[in-house]
Amino acid sequence: MLITVKREKDTFIVESFVPARCATKPYHVILFLDKNLRLKKTACDCNTPFCTHSLRLYNHFIAEIGKGKIKLPMD
Repeated sequence: MLITVKREKDTFIVESFVPARCATKPYHVILFLDKNLRLKKTACDCNTPFCTHSLRLYNHFIAEIGKGKIKLPMD
């Protein structure tokens, strides 16, 4: 899963395409996190807030940070 991370003021924006069993193509998911990496808001192609696709991306994102594979932008 290719993850892009941007920072705007005190918000991290995490974006990726998440594979889904309920669709033939992956869903485009955007996470909005506060400075402590807590979820503030989500956006997904399935149009459900805080859906399973968003939570799957969030869990993967946090795990990758823990492994040191993702570095957060500190602008």
